[in-house]
Amino acid sequence: MNSRVRKNSRLFIILIMTMIGCLLMALPVLAGQGNGSGGGKNDPLSLVSSSPVNGQKDFPINGEIKLKFNKNVVNLAVKDNNKTCFVLAASDGNKIPIEVIMPDDQMNPEQNENVSLKPLQELKNGTAYVVKISPQLQAKAGASLDKEVTINFVTEGIASNTIPTKPEEKEKTVWDTIFIAAGVVVIAVLVSFVYRRRKS
Repeated sequence: MNSRVRKNSRLFIILIMTMIGCLLMALPVLAGQGNGSGGGKNDPLSLVSSSPVNGQKDFPINGEIKLKFNKNVVNLAVKDNNKTCFVLAASDGNKIPIEVIMPDDQMNPEQNENVSLKPLQELKNGTAYVVKISPQLQAKAGASLDKEVTINFVTEGIASNTIPTKPEEKEKTVWDTIFIAAGVVVIAVLVSFVYRRRKS
């Protein structure tokens, strides 16, 4: 009787240990699935990838800028705020108007980490631009960037090197032309005078 009790006790302990082991192995998987909230509030929000990448030199002048984050940044709860967190500017500081495109995370939950920026005017060839992402960008669960993220890139092609002439330079050019013309007239008159004197 005692040996049967001991045997049953051992089986019971083995069964309990097996269940605990299975539960411990399943926990990481369950934690990774999430509920579409964009991760925990304490986990930092970050940019995972971008097109163009930072430092790219050949971005198409009519290309769309693609951004991927590690959390849901398009949910209705944060969408309005996040649409104001993107800026595209040229190297001279002039801002380029953009359309911030965010998918519907209810219809396309697999796209809830993606944002596209569509320039509303064609970019210039061979020109440097920068995308600035505000630290106020938030994930659905409340995490934010906390610091500004920038992506620098240069468009394909060769930039126009035409430099506008300054007003003072234009004025100088006009006077130079007048002096040259006057010099030619004076020389012509002197040559004509000398020729007539010799002929007479």
